[in-house]
Amino acid sequence: MKRYYFLAILAIFATLLVACNTTPEDSAGSRLLLSEEPQAVVGPSGQDGAIGAPGTEGLQGIQGVTGPPGPRGPSGISAADILAGQRCSTGDFITGFDRNGDIICSQADSPDCNARGYGVNLQGCDLAGEDLRDANLRDAILIGANLERAELNRADLSGAILTGANLRRANLIDADLTDADLSGANLRSAGLTHANLSGANLTGADLSDAVLIATRLNGANLTLVDLRFADLTDADLNRAVLKFADLSDADLENASMTSAALGWVIWNDTICPDGTNSDRQGNTCEGNLR
Repeated sequence: MKRYYFLAILAIFATLLVACNTTPEDSAGSRLLLSEEPQAVVGPSGQDGAIGAPGTEGLQGIQGVTGPPGPRGPSGISAADILAGQRCSTGDFITGFDRNGDIICSQADSPDCNARGYGVNLQGCDLAGEDLRDANLRDAILIGANLERAELNRADLSGAILTGANLRRANLIDADLTDADLSGANLRSAGLTHANLSGANLTGADLSDAVLIATRLNGANLTLVDLRFADLTDADLNRAVLKFADLSDADLENASMTSAALGWVIWNDTICPDGTNSDRQGNTCEGNLR
């Protein structure tokens, strides 16, 4: 029995001796071998995520340095240069300028109302009922003149100044009024068939009941013009300015109105260029031009 105890103790001692001679590396290697597992397989990449919202706008950059001033422009024409050598007679004063830049003087003495010809001054003259057919009144000054019922058929009034003139019931058939100034003039019931008023200034003029059949008004300024009951059949109103014009009861059948300026026009029972009535077109002819 004692022998068996001795052998058992010897075996335990031998075991302890082996354990004491084992190195840390051998021990770690044993642990690694015991704990090592099979490596997992890497899967495919996923889809990209959605693009994020844009960031806030950055601050405005600093303003650049102001460049040097440009070269000085040429000097303008002085009033003294414009008026050089132009004077009114004693007792007269300057009332305006004609189309050539020459001064228009008031007349302390009554002008010669019998004068005719280029550039004559007939300002304020009473020429009512006068026979001025075929007269040369080009560039004439007829400011405030009375030409009621005057016969001016085929007269040359191109460039004439007729501001505030009275031409009521005057006959101006085939007359040349190209570039004439008729602003504020009274042309009520005037006969202007086939007359040429291209480029004329008719601002604020009264043309109510006027006969303007086949009249050339292309490029004319008809702002604030009274054209009530006017006959404008076959008239040329291309590029004319008709802002604030009153076309109530006017007849525009077959009138040409290409590129005409028509802001704030009064259309009331107006015959449109295509023959329709403005009252049946929403109180306008703007969609019925030609």
